[in-house]
Amino acid sequence: MKSESITSSAEAKNDVPRKRSKIQRRANPDALVWTVEHTCQLTGLGRSTIFERIKDGSIESRLVNGRRMLIPPSVRRFLGIA
Repeated sequence: MKSESITSSAEAKNDVPRKRSKIQRRANPDALVWTVEHTCQLTGLGRSTIFERIKDGSIESRLVNGRRMLIPPSVRRFLGIA
């Protein structure tokens, strides 16, 4: 009898495990609220700048189920495009 070796998918791909990727969502400028990440995408601001503006009250935000959500009109006011 021949002995067949069974290889796992990781072995078949040179022992490189596959990375799980997060679903990349595009930022919608018309959404009612934005996440910090979407705000970064839409405005070009960095996370630290956004959190500084939240802290000083320039940008309004709410905590929803543990996620920081920003209010788009306050972001637009901060940027001077309201």
